[in-house]
Amino acid sequence: MKTYYRDFYGCTASIAEHKDGTATLRICDPHGKQVFRATFKTLRGAKISMGKQSDCWEKRLSWQTAPGTPGCRSQHQGLEPHLTSVIN
Repeated sequence: MKTYYRDFYGCTASIAEHKDGTATLRICDPHGKQVFRATFKTLRGAKISMGKQSDCWEKRLSWQTAPGTPGCRSQHQGLEPHLTSVIN
């Protein structure tokens, strides 16, 4: 499952959970350029690292994704305009 987040400054992040329990964190700047990517042993580790990269993240979307999802810029287009929850 992949979950998308957006911060106060316009940066976007996504956390992809894998079947083996690992999680991949990707963070992009407001222009869509990937600035951070790391794989963690747990989802909790990815969320902790994401929290250290910015002040406050808003959870935007969460869904099951198919293999071969396109790059960082196209992943974050069309995010919902309303806040669903806040990650501190």
